[in-house]
Amino acid sequence: MGWNHTLIVNILYLRAVGGYKNRDLISVLFFIIRGFTFMKNKKSINNAKKNIVNKINNSAVIYKNNLVGKTFLLLYDGKNIEVSFKDENFLHLCGVETNLYAKDFYKKAVKRTLGYKDIYFTNVHPYKLADKKTNFLSQAFLLLKNESLVVTDVKTQSKNYKIGTTDCNILLCFDKIAQNQNIFIPYSLRVKNINANKFKNIYEVDYVLSKKNNEKQYNFLEYGDESKLEDYLIKYNIKNNININKIIDIDNYDIDQEEDDYER
Repeated sequence: MGWNHTLIVNILYLRAVGGYKNRDLISVLFFIIRGFTFMKNKKSINNAKKNIVNKINNSAVIYKNNLVGKTFLLLYDGKNIEVSFKDENFLHLCGVETNLYAKDFYKKAVKRTLGYKDIYFTNVHPYKLADKKTNFLSQAFLLLKNESLVVTDVKTQSKNYKIGTTDCNILLCFDKIAQNQNIFIPYSLRVKNINANKFKNIYEVDYVLSKKNNEKQYNFLEYGDESKLEDYLIKYNIKNNININKIIDIDNYDIDQEEDDYER
């Protein structure tokens, strides 16, 4: 029998045998119950926030190592799009509220110093959705290395997006900062209601190439059959500054060679 139940039984007993003579004691006991209940609920909420923050911190390292400082070229059905991931985009994919600036949020997460007091939840970003989103963050940040789909004209309840990538479990939504720019950036991560009727077109991703932001040519292969890449580019007359003679499979590349100060 818990302490809460014991106190309630005692209150009912005092009411039964003492009437109003014990009302001061009864008030004290009620105050104690409310205090302990508040503390218990607060501890439970903080533990839940700590769990989410831990997932965010772990995912930030994956985001940094695999996406930040790079531009990606997605090839599909003879078409192509360029996407880029920046420090400030990370926050929008986590599904939480914060008083930190987006870049500061990311920097703290990468250093694993983001704490549970740095986040909170609202009706727009509720706890349950944040908990679900953060379960998929690591998977989302490795999406461009695995079999996936490109979808166009993505419809959501809050906003429509030009482009998305999905493995049917998660959906990364992209759009342009300005219409006169060619590179798309991530705006949202969706983990529910991923249905085909939300998209205008669906294509299989054939290849994903990447380059560092301070380089002009794409020279890393993130996904796809390297042996067929040249024929694919010739077939669809795709150029896009691809250095076909120096393509390196990213899985065989020594990441320790990479500089840590990518151009953002």
